[in-house]
Amino acid sequence: MRALAKIDQFYKQILRVFNAEKKRLIKQLIIIKMHADWCEASKMIAPKYTSLKNKFEGNAILFLELDLTDPNQAAQWAATLKIYNLTNHKETGQILVIDGENRFVLDKLHKNMLFSDMVKSVQKYLG
Repeated sequence: MRALAKIDQFYKQILRVFNAEKKRLIKQLIIIKMHADWCEASKMIAPKYTSLKNKFEGNAILFLELDLTDPNQAAQWAATLKIYNLTNHKETGQILVIDGENRFVLDKLHKNMLFSDMVKSVQKYLG
């Protein structure tokens, strides 16, 4: 029961953010950190995600974190945010770069990438 309440609260938060940012998201990016409590790769990529978030603060990018400790969450998120191929990217310890207009995954950033390469990837899609 506690898990359901947590998921419900999570989706309400996502919907509030999504509705508030909907107009701003058109032709912009969504960056999602895919993580799980038990995943070492997730722990390794977390500082890079935070650095990306800080580096691109003020840009039209929505940064989100998806906890895959619950394996059903990716499908529910995909439906909520209308990200069409999110369920093909269920691996933890990665960062997804998603087209804000068409809602397709453009790139996957992983723990072994240099931060500078991650920045180049995001900049490439910002235009």
